[in-house]
Amino acid sequence: MTWEDIIKEDLGVLKVGDWIETKRKYEGITRYSPKRPRGGIVSVINISMSKRDPAGELNTAVSVEEYDTSLDYQGAISFTWGGFGDKVNSEAWTYLYDIARIVSQGTPEFRELTEEGE
Repeated sequence: MTWEDIIKEDLGVLKVGDWIETKRKYEGITRYSPKRPRGGIVSVINISMSKRDPAGELNTAVSVEEYDTSLDYQGAISFTWGGFGDKVNSEAWTYLYDIARIVSQGTPEFRELTEEGE
């Protein structure tokens, strides 16, 4: 493995209120529905302070308003996602390393994503 294989893609700065999409996809209502990325508006960002706490759940973790993804810390975020069926506008969470894309507040793309569900 070379150093190029190890370098993580820098997604930029993540803030509470930004839109994210995860690498993990969800299936629609039926098994024939296309898989789509899970995404939503970030409500909580937790950073782990322990190797034994990959999700930032222990009492040693810190909750922050902003996180620079290039720091590559362990932790997790909570977000509200559109979902389907009884999961519409429900809270979900994902590890920091599972974030595929960040769309910052105030951008035209952010407005388009958040108005789509209205």
